[in-house]
Amino acid sequence: MKKYNLAQSTVEYLLVFAIAVAVIIIFLNPHKSVMKKSVNETLTSGLNRMGTVSDKIFEK
Repeated sequence: MKKYNLAQSTVEYLLVFAIAVAVIIIFLNPHKSVMKKSVNETLTSGLNRMGTVSDKIFEK
């Protein structure tokens, strides 16, 4: 079994942390957020379907 150097382990954890932070920043960017766009499209789609169904229910 090979033992890892403590410095190598620390560097690996720092790289994983840096990548995680970068991904969070990319997805949660308030101006051009991929996540924000996806959530808005999902909500809009659901609300449009609810409106269509309610129109059908309350038609006379």
